[in-house]
Amino acid sequence: MDQWGFYFNQGRCIACHACVLACKAWNQEHRSDHDGNSDGGLERDTNRHEQVGWMYHEQGPASGHFAGNAPYTMRENWRLVTSTVEGDNPDNLRIINLSLSCNHCGAPICISVCPTGHLFREKRFGIVRADVEKSCIACGLCQAACPWGAIQLSQGERHGGMSKCNLCYERIVVGLKPACVAACVTRALDAGPLTELWLKYPEARKNIPGFEPGQLQPHIIFSSRFGET
Repeated sequence: MDQWGFYFNQGRCIACHACVLACKAWNQEHRSDHDGNSDGGLERDTNRHEQVGWMYHEQGPASGHFAGNAPYTMRENWRLVTSTVEGDNPDNLRIINLSLSCNHCGAPICISVCPTGHLFREKRFGIVRADVEKSCIACGLCQAACPWGAIQLSQGERHGGMSKCNLCYERIVVGLKPACVAACVTRALDAGPLTELWLKYPEARKNIPGFEPGQLQPHIIFSSRFGET
């Protein structure tokens, strides 16, 4: 297994929420039928690439035409952007932005508390995913246990049960970056095998302001202009 994870550059993030919107644009139509154990549906996913390709700097018939894209009806936020203001006067104010999704932990507490086996870690990329063959009873235990707020109750009749970021598995198996990474206008986000990310970003660290990793071994590394916590 070549463990994948995220890289986030806190100094580059402007809290524009393009990553949040891109996640919704990509995942809203197939967030409950692409989390099984197979790689099926890639032909259908190619059509999705074309429909929202303008957002990811990719070529497609909808490139540059916002009106051609479906409305973003996905209520869940698989990626969250938060901003914290520190300081008590204009001379020492600073804004700390943080973009987080599921960190696909090495010791996922969500898997350990799931009573049905609905959540599992797949072996190719080390991604924490949902197994559609094992029913979710929407007990909320995984949601309560996750310190990142990464797992949410899906909304609507088609998408019952708990749902979460799967690192855009159906994109990375065909050589594309996750939607949030591809849409980031300031290149604050990246994703890939952790061994490659550490080589690509030698200044990266595991802790930054606003992030408390605890004991879960989250697979995310950072750069920050504010220093380590």
